[in-house]
Amino acid sequence: MEFKENLKKYQNIVNSELEKYTRNEKCPEEILNRSMEYSLMAGGKRLRPILVLATYQLLKMIIIAKQIAI
Repeated sequence: MEFKENLKKYQNIVNSELEKYTRNEKCPEEILNRSMEYSLMAGGKRLRPILVLATYQLLKMIIIAKQIAI
């Protein structure tokens, strides 16, 4: 169950970051922004960033464990 919880947490992090950079209400590039948002927010674009976040968490735990062992 921990895997599914972490996956959901990482998905929320990635989604919020994507939304932060694509949500521009009124601007000259509004049509382009809507097209980019449609493409980015479609499924299947989150695996690589989720793997990066999970790897970071794993390596951080290993480094902390090594520091405690010293």
